[in-house]
Amino acid sequence: MHPHARRPGRRTWTAGLAAAALMLAAACSSAPSSTSGDDTSAPSFASGGQTGSATGAPAASGTAGQTGAAVAKSPRESQDKVVLIARQDPGTLDYVKSNLTALRLWIPANVVEPLVYFDKDGTAQPGVAEKWEISDDKLTYTFHIRDTTFSDGSPVTADDVVYSLQTMSQSPVVSNAAAFEAVTDIAKTDDKTVTVTLSHPSQAFWHGMGSMAGLVQPKAAAGEIATKPIGTGPY
Repeated sequence: MHPHARRPGRRTWTAGLAAAALMLAAACSSAPSSTSGDDTSAPSFASGGQTGSATGAPAASGTAGQTGAAVAKSPRESQDKVVLIARQDPGTLDYVKSNLTALRLWIPANVVEPLVYFDKDGTAQPGVAEKWEISDDKLTYTFHIRDTTFSDGSPVTADDVVYSLQTMSQSPVVSNAAAFEAVTDIAKTDDKTVTVTLSHPSQAFWHGMGSMAGLVQPKAAAGEIATKPIGTGPY
């Protein structure tokens, strides 16, 4: 400061502080009154953290974003399809030979289904198999195939299940093949029944039937699995 510059007087500082206080009060009065759990203006989310529907439709008007503005509907909503974008190029869609994350996240359940599903508490639920029996010694598993079709319209048969399991047992992906370590035979009992025989009880086999190792593909379309996998899933 220049030695002869005039310092602002006490009244000037007081007026400046008063003006700043008024501006601060105005800003506070325009802020939202609450951010607690009772704030009904917060966006709503579906379970699992997903918003909107599986077809890419946005959340309902007034629930997306903080402003409450309506969101335009996706142009794909009426096309009954889902579009997925990956940062990782899998190079192939052959889930038998590849273990890339993009395949493990998208192909199972969406395109192809396993023989059974396991819920959160470990209880088996129907998949491609509508029911099954496990012998008391846990060495024989009998799977009854549900009456359904693949996405190309062809029926699912015991031949498809036998082919799928035998193919997975020879998979270069260690986690796929490991499920069959105790398996000694995979056989068609009739057109809708498959029996798997084990040399010793194996939890790895049973749990494998609800994971990648248990995925079922049509034998007739096996040659197209790398570019166009077919299954009983919804897509």
